[in-house]
Amino acid sequence: MLKLPDNLIRVAEARAPEVLLTPGGYFFCRLIPLPEELTRSEYASLAELTLEECAPFPLEQLAWGFMVDDARRELWIFAACRPRIGQSALDEWDDAEHVFPAFLPLLLTFPEPPRQLVWQSEQEVMLMEFAEGARFPQRIRHRRFTERSEDDETPIVTRTDEVRDYLVSQGVDPEATPIYQLHETRVSADRQVTFVVSQSAEGAEPEVPAVIESVEASWWADLRAPEFIASEQRSRRWQNNLWVALKWSGWAAVFLICMLLFNFVGNVLVERRQDKIIAQDPVVLAVEQNANFLADLRRFTESPLQPYEILGLTNLKRPIKNIWYRAAEVDNTDGVTIQGYANSVNEVNDFWRSLTNSGEFKMLETARYRRRGSEYEFTLRLDYVGQDVDVGESLAAMDAPLVEESIVEGSGQ
Repeated sequence: MLKLPDNLIRVAEARAPEVLLTPGGYFFCRLIPLPEELTRSEYASLAELTLEECAPFPLEQLAWGFMVDDARRELWIFAACRPRIGQSALDEWDDAEHVFPAFLPLLLTFPEPPRQLVWQSEQEVMLMEFAEGARFPQRIRHRRFTERSEDDETPIVTRTDEVRDYLVSQGVDPEATPIYQLHETRVSADRQVTFVVSQSAEGAEPEVPAVIESVEASWWADLRAPEFIASEQRSRRWQNNLWVALKWSGWAAVFLICMLLFNFVGNVLVERRQDKIIAQDPVVLAVEQNANFLADLRRFTESPLQPYEILGLTNLKRPIKNIWYRAAEVDNTDGVTIQGYANSVNEVNDFWRSLTNSGEFKMLETARYRRRGSEYEFTLRLDYVGQDVDVGESLAAMDAPLVEESIVEGSGQ
């Protein structure tokens, strides 16, 4: 049956990762020196081998873990018999972030502990005794709190009284010895576990938060079976990769949605712009036509002569008996086109030279003519320039040979 990953279930149920603490009275401990040549990857194997040799129970019946002091080259193993812990408690371990012994927060908070440390939890009071300068306790003693039944008629003893009586029975001054309890447990986004402990006295400030040095050290101290831990590590790596993929997919989806919205808004704006342009086309066309009309009107107004007067100037230079007009046209730029007949080519040349010599006209292209029977058809293209034209330039341009398009008509050829 498919089972959702634990961290996804926690997200769906909006609950934080849970770190379970197992009462310290269940545990027996063993401190062993670390050989100099032993590497960190071999610590777990050494701890397992040591337990197989010294534990009074088979390894399958033990819940165990260990802590390491690299400075002193020491490995401290702690183990508890699973049947003593109880099946109901063991069933809760599968869904936990980590499962540690109850004394772990206190050992992390005090890396250089005093000779005695007292820990109070919901189930027990625990006394840890340390040798001078030792990192790990040489002895752990505890007492579980009394559980009263509903029909118990003996005088009620408070937890505070039970702790005081226990410490006195162990030869410890309860007034001079601080009693610590768990204040808070934190699990960061990268699954780093932090414990915050404080004294049980009212109004006491919490101690400096104690962080497990690495994720690897967290798994060393975890009480669950090595096979379960290996499977859980693989599962969490898969979950982390899946979470990263989902996160990037989410950002990609957000980006695509933003691009779609941007594209939609852009299309709407472009369509509105096009509608405005289409609506303004008649107005723009009318403005352009009006501007062209005003430009033409201004040009004709500023011109010293009107078109018919320009044609009149050409007619003044025309030999009436030798040159006849068939058509004459003046364009908007004062360009003059004259089409007509002449008796000879020389008469055509004399005519355009008289126009250019007047200083008021300039040839735009070479005169064209063609013979039709005894007459010559000609076409002249000139530009009216008033009195500012360079006559010499115009004459030089016209010294090019005339282009004759010979079309012979009649019997004269």
